Amino acid sequence: KERRIYEMIEKAKRDEVSALAGARAEGKAEGKVEGKAEMAHEAICKYLDARFGEASQSLQKKVKRIDDLGILGEIINKIYMVNSLEEARAVIDAAAK
Repeated sequence: KERRIYEMIEKAKRDEVSALAGARAEGKAEGKVEGKAEMAHEAICKYLDARFGEASQSLQKKVKRIDDLGILGEIINKIYMVNSLEEARAVIDAAAK
């Protein structure tokens, strides 16, 4: 009976360690995604600010609300080709749909 209790306690400890390791790995993955999204936001917003100045503030706010890395990547691939703020808006709106 004592051995069985001991084994149950040991199993519970191993399960807890395993759960913590899984949570830690998941947290790291989420952090990487958030970091990449932050870098994409920064790149897009810096470009908009350098190119269009204060007039791009509302568009920058819209970009910062986008969390999907695929959408942000699509915007980055196209944003450097625009010639006007309206074209930039169109690129962002099309990608966000």
